[in-house]
Amino acid sequence: MMKQISVDAVVKRYNEYKAIFDANEGKLAERKQFIESQEKELRFSDFSVDDAWEVGSAIYAAAHRLQLPVAIDIRLGLQRAFHAAIPGAAEDNDAWAERKGNVVLAYGHASLYVGTDFQQKEEDFDVSSRRNAHDFAAHGGAFPLLLPSGLVFGVTAVSGLPSIYDHSLVTATLKEFVSAQ
Repeated sequence: MMKQISVDAVVKRYNEYKAIFDANEGKLAERKQFIESQEKELRFSDFSVDDAWEVGSAIYAAAHRLQLPVAIDIRLGLQRAFHAAIPGAAEDNDAWAERKGNVVLAYGHASLYVGTDFQQKEEDFDVSSRRNAHDFAAHGGAFPLLLPSGLVFGVTAVSGLPSIYDHSLVTATLKEFVSAQ
């Protein structure tokens, strides 16, 4: 049975997460700590293609309500289980979502966490990671789908907003999905 995610709750939590990031702007250690806490909390013992549809649809509904022009991409392993774009999203947002997702799959952490980690070390991800910049982007918006053990089995990604807001939209929705279980 599919879980019912409240779009009102997603919007409220999105605004809360945005406020947390805005209040801690430039505080990289605090940002990493907050993302780590999200990665520990947002884990799934079960997550199906139907669940990907439910999460993706909730992201779409919240973004549409807030008029956020984003592309949404959910992958389970190598399978693209959900993909959509809100009116106003550009073709480029699709590529950015994929590139951010590739960072999650390569590093096992949220793309914002990886980007923040490189910033904290005063390193340029595009140079220091030795990853192809056409395939990887360490900017916020992609979050790992994690088993209780911490193993990554997929990724949920959004692109079209500033990094911390892309991240906030994904994690707000995943938090409401976990709460609905």
